[in-house]
Amino acid sequence: MVKTSILLHALALVSSASAALFPGKTRVKQINGSKDWKKYLKEERAAVVAFVAPWCGHCQKLAPEYSKVAGGMDPLVPFYAVDCDADANKQLCAQQGIKGFPTVKMFPRGIKVPPVEFQMERTAGNLFMWTSRSIPSKIARPKRAWGISNWKFENRAHPRAILLNKAQRVPLLWKVLANKYHDKIKFASARDAKGRVSKQMGFELGGKKESKVIVFTPDGRDAILYKGVMKYEPLVEFLDQLLAGTVDTTQHAVGDEQIVLKAEEEAKAAGSDAEEDDDEDEEEDGKKSKKAKKTNDEL
Repeated sequence: MVKTSILLHALALVSSASAALFPGKTRVKQINGSKDWKKYLKEERAAVVAFVAPWCGHCQKLAPEYSKVAGGMDPLVPFYAVDCDADANKQLCAQQGIKGFPTVKMFPRGIKVPPVEFQMERTAGNLFMWTSRSIPSKIARPKRAWGISNWKFENRAHPRAILLNKAQRVPLLWKVLANKYHDKIKFASARDAKGRVSKQMGFELGGKKESKVIVFTPDGRDAILYKGVMKYEPLVEFLDQLLAGTVDTTQHAVGDEQIVLKAEEEAKAAGSDAEEDDDEDEEEDGKKSKKAKKTNDEL
């Protein structure tokens, strides 16, 4: 009993020492020992870990920048900190090859994939950009209705999810989801600036900034439109239902495959006109995308 109390007290000291580096109400989670390490990084999703020491001046400068990015990335990418000065973490830090502080690493799919080390100037902007670009994701980019039809057919043995996006750039949220379900669901993203593709798939055009997530079950012909909030947790719940075969079609719209097939033929006949419209949309959107980038988890 006494030994247990001493151990708990020691772990509390470790946690408080490392936590003191970071601002109050930070989204940075503390990792204390190998059990925490395995618990937090067992899931195959992207995570960022800062290996620090409380006495390190560079760590003290990094802490507010790191915490700022952790808040902006939450809940898409979890951010952790390991106090390598604590006895409970010394073996872990040695295993990770930590030789200087601070060392920041991205674990693209938990501990299943080798980490990538951050080697830029330690600013919030650089950390955000590096994190976003270090997330692996295999996302197809079909164009127009027949391109989507080909993508659907080629991946018909798998659950499929496609984002019809008003902008040309693939949002961070969609990259994170594609990485999380990389071995379970085939992901795609298609430009639909004017809602033309939505209409061809049997759905309403939608608002000017409204994106759509449409899924297909394995060998299924019906297109199911997700009607929930475009945020990480609700979409994870929906995609888990897709994998389990329990999507409630009374809560989500189902497209008409006959409309899709007819629209694809009409689109093929239109051909070059549609391509010119899309090229104009892409050029216009390219100018807009340079102005600002969101740091939240909305599509």
